Amino acid sequence: MTETFVDTSALYAFLVEDDDNHAAAEDAVMALRAERVGLATSSFVVVETVSLLQARVGVATVRAFYFDFFPLLRVIAVDDALFHRAMHALLG
Repeated sequence: MTETFVDTSALYAFLVEDDDNHAAAEDAVMALRAERVGLATSSFVVVETVSLLQARVGVATVRAFYFDFFPLLRVIAVDDALFHRAMHALLG
C-alpha cells in the first residue's frame, strides 16, 4: 500500500476546526483516503501532536484524535536505534 507521512501541522490542522488550514487538511485527508493511500507518522509526531492539542484546545480534542483518527494511522515507533540512525543519516 502506498503511504504518505503526516506531521504535526497536518494532524493539528485536520483536528482543529478553527485552524486556518483546516479545510485544506480535511480535503487532503479525504482525497488520500479515497485513493486508498495510507497515513503514516512517527511516535515522536504523535507525542508532539497530543501535547500541542492538549495545550491549545484541550483534552476533548486529544480524545477525538486518539479514538477517532489514531486508528487510521500507521505509527512508526522511534526507538533509540532508529533515532541515532536518522541523526547519522542527517548529519553524515
